[in-house]
Amino acid sequence: MKKLIIKLFIILLLVGSAGYAYHLKHPPQKNYRFLLMCSSFKRPMFLSGQIFRLMNQTYQNFDISVSVKGVDPQKSYETFEKEWRPLIEKKRLFLRYDLNRGQLSNLLDTVRTVNIEDYDYFCKIDDDDWYAPEYLESINNSLNITNRRVNNEETNIAMSFTQDAYRLWEDIDTTYIDKNNSDMCGPTICVSRKLLKILLEIEKDPQILQKYAPDEPMGLAWRREDRLIHHLGLELGSENRYTEEPLVMYGQQYRSITRNDKYVR
Repeated sequence: MKKLIIKLFIILLLVGSAGYAYHLKHPPQKNYRFLLMCSSFKRPMFLSGQIFRLMNQTYQNFDISVSVKGVDPQKSYETFEKEWRPLIEKKRLFLRYDLNRGQLSNLLDTVRTVNIEDYDYFCKIDDDDWYAPEYLESINNSLNITNRRVNNEETNIAMSFTQDAYRLWEDIDTTYIDKNNSDMCGPTICVSRKLLKILLEIEKDPQILQKYAPDEPMGLAWRREDRLIHHLGLELGSENRYTEEPLVMYGQQYRSITRNDKYVR
């Protein structure tokens, strides 16, 4: 009986050691918590459709924060907020009304009243682009691979983005969809909490930009926030997600009105 107990103990010890070794090589999948940031100017119907489309994501560990611009808050309250209210009450959706300003401030408006410590990554969402139901799931899977554990320490990628996107464009009679590849697809950028805090610092003190990206033109940063984020991410550590299936599609049917409106000199 004693020998049997010893054998069982040895077997359990070997199985436990093997399991521990496997765990070190294959750490459990981490479910990153995302905040989806959408700044929308004069397009409340686009925004409302986007909010409910995002709620169909296969990966649900996220909330949405929107900054509405160029819309009468009272009229929005009487109309659009009626369908948003259940999400607001569940704290899945955070809503603000702000003035249209520079692109960087427009984006950061979405996090002014949100506790950013509650989230791991912050993803830029455009109100007129299409995100597949598996979009966030693919980002979470990609981050789990890139933020791999080395000597039991997890790396922290500052920015994740994709160069692969589908494009929606049209001529007089037909709407076309084709695959497009660019150096950086702005609507697909996700940044870490660390990088988001740096962006908030830069907004308060533009000179801080020189510390992280000395070659980035100061004035352009406020007009092209996706370019600024991309350059900062390259300095701090970035991941390029390559996908074969259509996970995001951006539309060339509508001009970027926040960028081309009278705000821009």
